[in-house]
Amino acid sequence: MTCSSRVVVSVLAATMILCVVRCTPTATFMRTGETYSRRGHEPRDIAIYFTPNTPSRPYKVVGTIVVSPNRNVRNQDAYLEELRKKAAEEGVDGVTNVEISTEKKSESQGGCISGTPYYYQDNYTLYEVRGSAFVWED
Repeated sequence: MTCSSRVVVSVLAATMILCVVRCTPTATFMRTGETYSRRGHEPRDIAIYFTPNTPSRPYKVVGTIVVSPNRNVRNQDAYLEELRKKAAEEGVDGVTNVEISTEKKSESQGGCISGTPYYYQDNYTLYEVRGSAFVWED
């Protein structure tokens, strides 16, 4: 492999890493102070209850999970997946009172390349997902 090929491969690898890091929403867990024993769940096993639905079994709220808006993520499912991942990481059984806030955005850019004017309009939606993390009272 030539030196220039190595540079190209390195740049591509760095770009892919940055995309993975920057192209996912950020989830934050804020504890309520309640103690609980952490469970070992896979993200797909986390129960999600959208407002006004609530679990039928007794449960205890142990924190809040907020998935912050990310301009690079335009798919609502990615936010819910991040919510599930964070819940599994924190060892809770599920998330209730889940609400999804949306904000419509529009961004335009323009300029001139080699004397040719251009204009670009981008319309997109930002999401913020939040809910109460809980554990089952057994």
